[in-house]
Amino acid sequence: MKVFVATGDWGGAQIEDIRAVARDVIGQFLKYFPDVRYLGTQHIIVQKSPDVCPRAIFREELTDPFFINLNTMGNLWAKVAYQFAHELCHVFSNHDKLRKEGNQWFHESLCELASIYCLFQMSESWKTSAPYEHWREYAPHLSEYGNEFLNRPEHKLPETPSLTYWLKDNIERLKADSCIRELNAIVAIKLLPLFQAKPKGWESIAYIPDCSDIFEEFLRKWRSGVPEHLCSFIEEIAEVFEIKL
Repeated sequence: MKVFVATGDWGGAQIEDIRAVARDVIGQFLKYFPDVRYLGTQHIIVQKSPDVCPRAIFREELTDPFFINLNTMGNLWAKVAYQFAHELCHVFSNHDKLRKEGNQWFHESLCELASIYCLFQMSESWKTSAPYEHWREYAPHLSEYGNEFLNRPEHKLPETPSLTYWLKDNIERLKADSCIRELNAIVAIKLLPLFQAKPKGWESIAYIPDCSDIFEEFLRKWRSGVPEHLCSFIEEIAEVFEIKL
């Protein structure tokens, strides 16, 4: 995949440095996608967000490039990686086709998961193979940013019996607003150990169904649409929510 960074007010950060971080993030995930022809174009254009919010823009045609907006300023590479990984997850999930409401909250949670997963992966890889040799000393800052995310009080599961009970209490809020970040984070953090243990499961996001059914049925449709070697992974995701498929 080719990445281009548009000129803009990046707070003094160099365009080539932002591009280097974005390319590294792509590398953390691309190895788990054996074939990305389903995405159409392989071009991503990173630009400064005109409205403060990071986002991946919906395309009109498969031949259109992907536009990813970031709102970072300066040489905060952990923040660049965090934001870009979230939006890249939208790209790999082919979010252009995911327009139905009802389970968008789970999609957003997976994208938050992609961000924190990527920070910890990059923290390890940058110890020996950072984009630039002098960036190797930045590796600990990536995991520090990730741990700060994990340890925020609002990202902790409240004192409830399980994620299942928590979801029952919050599902209507999530359906009404899929981007309640503190709630997305709770789901993401619960799924993180599974994706860290079995990173090949990232390929499954290419098969997320455009489905407004109840969450259990959404998971069933997801499992029925993935290649056979990914079925058990979807079942493990369901088990995190105490759902038997």
